[in-house]
Amino acid sequence: MEFNVLIIVSALDEAGLNMKNHLLELANFTKETKFDPPNHWPRGSYYISSLANNGILTIPVSQIESDFLEQGVTANLLIYASKHSSKAGMKALLVHSTGNWGATFGNSGKESQLSYTPADVLYFAFHHLKIHATEIKENEYWIGFECTHHGPTSLSTPLVFIECGGTKTEWEDQEATLVVAKVILETIQYWENKIQFELPDTTAIGVGGGHYCPGFIKRVEKKMFMLGHVVPKHNHAYFTESLIDQAYIKTLGPNKFFLIDKKGTRGKDKQKFIELFEKKGYKWALTSEFPTKDI
Repeated sequence: MEFNVLIIVSALDEAGLNMKNHLLELANFTKETKFDPPNHWPRGSYYISSLANNGILTIPVSQIESDFLEQGVTANLLIYASKHSSKAGMKALLVHSTGNWGATFGNSGKESQLSYTPADVLYFAFHHLKIHATEIKENEYWIGFECTHHGPTSLSTPLVFIECGGTKTEWEDQEATLVVAKVILETIQYWENKIQFELPDTTAIGVGGGHYCPGFIKRVEKKMFMLGHVVPKHNHAYFTESLIDQAYIKTLGPNKFFLIDKKGTRGKDKQKFIELFEKKGYKWALTSEFPTKDI
């Protein structure tokens, strides 16, 4: 199967299935058809729908365990339409890249491996989630980024996750999942150069802070730079030279540099990372060099 953009949905994901239903209603995708997958794919039912050279693939397993797609699918971009789980019940529409900084998350990807992430697509989707979130009645959804986490990690195709969460209530929210579906379609149009959107000319690779990237997100909101992979403070022990190289190589965007969250990185780690960046010839900066009125 060959596609330009392929949307991945899991039959186990309530939010993703709602997003898929909206996509099928919003655009002229073909009727879903069942097909026989390659032998090495997990057992179960697979369904495909297409729109020109784009498609929606429904798989019977969790999206985070979809590294098997490396063999059997050819695409230029993968968009994962997914739920977000939050124990705190935070209502959110989110984008993020994937990868394991250390050990794997269950059967999700490979240890110490990152996916390829297109910073421009993350940036476009984030800003358009903010635009369309106003369409949700009594909107209480936070629009944000998550740090790099879980799989898949071994796919050679660039990918992004676009999510709605964080509880069953939000996964079943028809207005919120419709917003995500609209943004996915607009992201495809952007990818196909049918929508023009002004982008910053630099790409940050985030270092430090918490899971929801507080040191970076307001700067992305203010359009200071695009954002690719992000290694949070709690994973700094795993941020080895190999993963530094992966984060740089697998963040796709112009004029890349490592951006250290000055408040969200321990002093000894900050110094260690700076020495490694300079040893390898990678540009770096501190968040204090990108001041905002709110931080």
